[in-house]
Amino acid sequence: MVKPRSASHAEALTAAVLGPGGRSNLALRRAVLEAGAWLAEHDEAPGAEAVPQPLAGLVEKIARHAYRMTDEDTAAAQAAGYGEDELFDVIVAASLGAGLVRHERGLAAIDAWERSP
Repeated sequence: MVKPRSASHAEALTAAVLGPGGRSNLALRRAVLEAGAWLAEHDEAPGAEAVPQPLAGLVEKIARHAYRMTDEDTAAAQAAGYGEDELFDVIVAASLGAGLVRHERGLAAIDAWERSP
């Protein structure tokens, strides 16, 4: 079976975000991507396992209300010791996690609509 074009794009994006070109720790990027996906699907926040507390609120805001992001949000993370390059990776990973979930939901809705009588 041939994969849909969007699946190969999603895999390529994920590989790029989690690849060696990142400027933050791979475990952090992976945890943030997974948290972003979780937050896009669930009402409750995930357990405080792998995303450090200074970033947890930032990741939640990105996944749920990205349009509300302000300079103060990133300044707070910088004050906690995260550099601009690390924050860029965190923001991209959280956005990708949430975006992939929403993309899958959209595809499922289209599929359900197309199958309906």
